[in-house]
Amino acid sequence: MHLRSYFTVLSCLAFLMSCQKSSDTDPTVSMTGQPAKRAYVAVNESSGEPVQCSVIKDESFIVGHETVRLGRSKGLPASANFAMFVSPLAVNTDGAPTSYHPHDFLGKSLAINRIDNGIAIRKNSSLTLTEKISAFEKWRDSGWTAPAGYSVSWQNVIAQDDAGRPCVFASGPNKGYFGSLTALKNGLLGAVAGECQVANQLDQRFIPAIVLRGDTNPLKGFGARTGDLVVALNPASGKSVAAVIGDTGDGDRIGEGSVALNMALLGKTLQPKTYADALKLDTGHTDMVVAVLPGTATYNRVRPYTTANIAERVNSWAKEQGYGSTAGLARVAQACGTGL
Repeated sequence: MHLRSYFTVLSCLAFLMSCQKSSDTDPTVSMTGQPAKRAYVAVNESSGEPVQCSVIKDESFIVGHETVRLGRSKGLPASANFAMFVSPLAVNTDGAPTSYHPHDFLGKSLAINRIDNGIAIRKNSSLTLTEKISAFEKWRDSGWTAPAGYSVSWQNVIAQDDAGRPCVFASGPNKGYFGSLTALKNGLLGAVAGECQVANQLDQRFIPAIVLRGDTNPLKGFGARTGDLVVALNPASGKSVAAVIGDTGDGDRIGEGSVALNMALLGKTLQPKTYADALKLDTGHTDMVVAVLPGTATYNRVRPYTTANIAERVNSWAKEQGYGSTAGLARVAQACGTGL
């Protein structure tokens, strides 16, 4: 069975729901004042209550070939809009202090990520992996001076020390690792932020988050920004998880979740210790439903971010907007995913 057809079946079964397309157009008015394009109806068979999604607009993420959909529960105001997509989720480790280690380029024994996933090593001509490793080691061993003919870009992923060089933990449980950054910060400065600014980052081993990737990502056109709230759903298990947009990046992948998010969605509890372990937290060919709540970055914000305060904020927003709860919001997002 084709993956998208498989998802459509799952979107009806995960909550014991049956789905149908209600009409080609829906009377609900969009943000632009135009009628919503269409509506999907799901019926919760345990309660008999309909769960209806009004689709306001679809946009294509051309580079990654995904569709991003703006929708909301039928009858709710535009303030209840969410921007959602259906996609597998790769795993993101940035912000975890064990992400990158200068003596474990491939993440085989110490780090949970590869150096070349966080540090760009370039030359005029294409490089083999062996050449990348050699250039990196020369850069490392020279005190962070790039070898002749090479460029090394690290500033957006690796923390800086006071001298503007890559920050390597000198003590404590993370001794020897690079400090790793996230776009979303905990609002901590100075000594409180800790060595390599570690406490000011989202440790994505423990904070559920997604990555907002790509300059042309339609999520941005629908108002999504770093720090906005998110609800993610595994339609196969019915597990929903509250999260935030915790990081940004380029590239053509729309679906990328933190270690904590993917672990929760997949029902796993064992933290990765190597890159191979982290790769097992990719959802592979299994689609997840992800709904972003645009404009919620400062809604009831509490920092430092924790799993608990993120979950409380998402649930409060869902209640205020008429979804009842995070689970109710997830059910509507699932209905909205019909056909994606």
